[in-house]
Amino acid sequence: MGKTLLKTERATQRRMRGYIVIVIMVGLAISVYSCWKYALGLLVSDNILQEFLDILVLTAMCALLRSLPVYIRNDQALDLSIITIFASMLLKGHSATVLVVLLSAFLVVETNRAGDERHHMFNTPLYKTLFNNANLIISLTVGGFVYERLCTLMNVTDLDAVRILLPSLGFLLPAFFLNATMLMGLFSIMNRVRFYPMLGSVVRSLLPNLLSTAPMGYFLARFMEMGKGYEGYVMASLFILPLLFARYAFKLYLDSKEQFYKTIRTLTAAIEARDKYTEGHSRRVEMYSEVLANELHIHATLIEDIKVAALLHDIGKIGIEDRILRKPGKLNPDEMDQIRAHPTIGLFILEDVDMNRNIKDTILYHHVYFNGKGYPVVGVDKQVPLSAYIVALADAYDAMTSDRPYRQAIPREKAIDIIRENRGSQFHPAVVDAFLAVIERKGDLL
Repeated sequence: MGKTLLKTERATQRRMRGYIVIVIMVGLAISVYSCWKYALGLLVSDNILQEFLDILVLTAMCALLRSLPVYIRNDQALDLSIITIFASMLLKGHSATVLVVLLSAFLVVETNRAGDERHHMFNTPLYKTLFNNANLIISLTVGGFVYERLCTLMNVTDLDAVRILLPSLGFLLPAFFLNATMLMGLFSIMNRVRFYPMLGSVVRSLLPNLLSTAPMGYFLARFMEMGKGYEGYVMASLFILPLLFARYAFKLYLDSKEQFYKTIRTLTAAIEARDKYTEGHSRRVEMYSEVLANELHIHATLIEDIKVAALLHDIGKIGIEDRILRKPGKLNPDEMDQIRAHPTIGLFILEDVDMNRNIKDTILYHHVYFNGKGYPVVGVDKQVPLSAYIVALADAYDAMTSDRPYRQAIPREKAIDIIRENRGSQFHPAVVDAFLAVIERKGDLL
């Protein structure tokens, strides 16, 4: 078993290195060709100084926006540099855009989400810097090729908003999909996870952001074109400043959202501190639920609700006596009734909290079986949300594989068999299938 895992790990490392090398080599080749082509065009330019200043301004703005990503999640950030990259493509064409991206890479200083670390090309592994920039250059090259072909076919020679729309989409969509495809290809090799679900999740999350942000690149290009020279640079700067303020406001919103999660985690940790056997339980249920929700291709917004519900699913146990929670033996009927009341107590505690109804329903129904049994009893006019079945399976899996006052943890393989056997009775079939798919692929949920 150990030798097999070692061989698999070595094979993964070889595939990953080969993939990275191929992307970097293609990116370098495109970069050299694009810079050479731009240099040839510069030699016949009527105003070399103006061209140089345009590239300098676009590079500075691109580096600024690349240095200020908006972290939507720990592993996902919104990069606003598409605004200047798109503006460069509209104003200068593909070769100049590649040059802008290359020059800006030397100036980017990116702060992590926590704000305590700064990353730039001089303290980042070289292969990471090369891969990320090569990926970006390959993507915008393909998008640029489509853009220029469409402009030629449609005889588009200016920035008329109507005529430039189709070529613009011809640049943005191929560039976005190729960039996401190459990144997710690397992640799927590294983590041995399925490629298409992960790609679909990224596309669903980031494509709306791209389409809402890219028009700003068009307006930036128009401002620079209308102003010509220093006036255009001033207009571009005035355009960027409100964008930075909007970015700051959005970051404050995301920070407050993250603080909300931290507050909930602190609350659940305080509740679980009453019982050493359940310490960390809600956090694990949250992580398991997120994995299952991603496997089921659930929208990112609903996944956030599921994570909150998973953290708070046992908040009703505040109202249960410690002697019952910690009882090492079998509970009597009265004690069982008190335990079964904790979802209802949890809903009562959160009733006046301004929280999505789906979160509250998930907390209330996370002990309801797929076949209608469990607790509390569901009214005929009520429907148990899928999120409740996700949290239910995650909760059951962690409960079975953790020590409790009345029994020791059961082996992981046995817990998996129990979940498989109760597919369609206690557990939702689709959630069980997602659970088994993750287990088969990764060996465990995390």
